[in-house]
Amino acid sequence: MKIRGFCACVGAETLLWRMLTLCALSAVITLQCYDSIFSYLGYSGSFTVSNPEVNVKLEQISKVAGEQSRVQHDQLKVLAMGKPGDEKDSENRWNSWKTRAAEWRSNPQIQSVDPNWPGRERMHKSLKNGSLWWDEDFETHFLSELERSQFPTDCKKRHVFSHRSHNAGLLSNVHVFTVPLLIGMLRGYTVLDTTRNGKNPTYYGCPPESSNLGCYFNFSSCSIEEFYGNETTYKSGNLVTWDYALIEDGDSFPPGNITLLEPFRKGRAGVCIDPIMYEDALSYYKVKFWHKLKRKGSGMVGIYGEKDRCTNSRIEPSRLDFLMISMLSGWMLSKTSERVKMIADSIMAGYSDESGRPLWRPPVLGIHARQTDKAREDPFWNKNKKYRDVSDFADKMREMEKEHGFRWPSVFLISDSGTAIESLASVINGGRGDETLSKAGLATVSNSTFPSHNAGNESSSSTKRLIMYDWLSDSHLLENYGAHNRVPEELKRESQEHFIATLYIFSRICDYSIVTYSSNVGRFLGEVTASQHRLVNPGAMGPVTMSLDNGWSRD
Repeated sequence: MKIRGFCACVGAETLLWRMLTLCALSAVITLQCYDSIFSYLGYSGSFTVSNPEVNVKLEQISKVAGEQSRVQHDQLKVLAMGKPGDEKDSENRWNSWKTRAAEWRSNPQIQSVDPNWPGRERMHKSLKNGSLWWDEDFETHFLSELERSQFPTDCKKRHVFSHRSHNAGLLSNVHVFTVPLLIGMLRGYTVLDTTRNGKNPTYYGCPPESSNLGCYFNFSSCSIEEFYGNETTYKSGNLVTWDYALIEDGDSFPPGNITLLEPFRKGRAGVCIDPIMYEDALSYYKVKFWHKLKRKGSGMVGIYGEKDRCTNSRIEPSRLDFLMISMLSGWMLSKTSERVKMIADSIMAGYSDESGRPLWRPPVLGIHARQTDKAREDPFWNKNKKYRDVSDFADKMREMEKEHGFRWPSVFLISDSGTAIESLASVINGGRGDETLSKAGLATVSNSTFPSHNAGNESSSSTKRLIMYDWLSDSHLLENYGAHNRVPEELKRESQEHFIATLYIFSRICDYSIVTYSSNVGRFLGEVTASQHRLVNPGAMGPVTMSLDNGWSRD
């Protein structure tokens, strides 16, 4: 056993200080792992302990776990070598938190010695029938069209649609924006985001010129400032509705001009969009784009369980929407700021050893529990006048593990409620739900030791799962203020950046997610998980995401 100084100065006043000062909060006990190409089966974990008797127990557990996995370790090392020249690339991907899960999903050598892989595959395959899949070539072509639309070589040679965000949460704005983004790509226009008066609480703390989604996502090389004084007035006033933007001739939107668009909230008060006209026009462009992709032979798309190549007539609109929105949401998240990515790196440093190698093992289950100010939009609350018990998430996790014969050794949690995170972390590992996590986010003896591959007696320390979450921020912030739009302006931007960082981590490490699709966050996480797997099904029980309430929908 060796001692190392690790963790963060959680009390630092600013985000940057916290990120740059991963300094000594206390001595952390780290159990030695074997020196192999992958720190995988000989799991090494971090523990915050003060009881000498507990230290001795941990050392004993380490010895037993290590002896049991030594042979598997050697086998994994040999199998992971692959062809000459592949070893280093494979090792680098495995030892980076951003690529470990993807390497696990794509490397047959790792899969062949992972006792969890067969059960995980059984689960995914049993849920795939009827799901829409696409390949890398299709995705590459789709995203290249999007990049060409949003990052033109000369913004003055493009027509720009300026979309006005509505006064709602960040991911509600992202979801609203992805539809105009899709329309702009289908019609060949660049789409930017603005706010009506710069006073949307979602963008508190952002510079005045970017009090919109551009504060957190670099989704275009063009800017509104390039077009000031050149707005197109159209029909009866300065604002154009999206149905007209879809059906009007391209001559109405000349290059070098900007058109101001109504907030895209179909069916909401004050927005005059004819649902029939809008749906017909959007469907026309989606079908046109679909046939364009097929004519170019740019990739394959199909439906699991269907033998013939998929045709547009056999894909219902919800699956096609889910496919396109998933790629758009994944693309938006990839465009998040470097600052957010630095926060994500700092969070995941808490779940790495002194060499920076991840301590967590795939497959990782991602769970999002939405509470705080969600009541009126939550079907469970509307029916029961209370939020869903977090044990529901843990129960579904265990049901799936038991049915398919595998175990999620690691879990990543996101919630707007610190109480929900603490209770869920406890329940997942067989606790009563009233234990608390260590502030540093490192696995405590009460909630994690050596994750076992086999589901079974969760009271045994050798079967505890590694619980991960954003340990750098105040998880009770929204709880304390009661709603996202009540967070003080001086705290808002930092909390938003931490929130996006957790979404970014979730998309990189989670193999399956349990969420509620009634929440914009839940739908977004379902979308980015689908984009990682290139597999969508809008039902509540999908091959990569389970929703505990609604099925997926675009609106």
